[in-house]
Amino acid sequence: MAGGQSRSGSAAAIPVEPPIRGFVVRLMETSLPLTAERRAELRVWLGFVQASLTDADMAASHRDATVRFLLGVEEALCGAQRARELAADVGTEAEAAALVAFVDGRCLHHAATGDGFDASRISAAMNAYVDRPFDR
Repeated sequence: MAGGQSRSGSAAAIPVEPPIRGFVVRLMETSLPLTAERRAELRVWLGFVQASLTDADMAASHRDATVRFLLGVEEALCGAQRARELAADVGTEAEAAALVAFVDGRCLHHAATGDGFDASRISAAMNAYVDRPFDR
């Protein structure tokens, strides 16, 4: 749910502790519909995104929240590089964008198909996706 209004509050509550890979997973999971509360937030976010397509103020708010979230993910990945959990040649900006896009895609597919992308499958896919840059 890149740029979702609830994202910044729940993401800020996650302690940054090694291993950083675990932090990245927890950070990304704040946007995934893994609980009833997050599924409700997803529906609100989807309405917000739709409104941002025609409302300039909402579009600006969405852009700002998305940029803040992307920067937070990138900062976490840079921290993983400093901790030598992530290879120095991983492009943190591109990887942050890819992670956010992956999460957004999972959210959209869950909203459209429900059980086809249930919480356990979404969580397993997130872990596998995060493993890509960390296992290099």
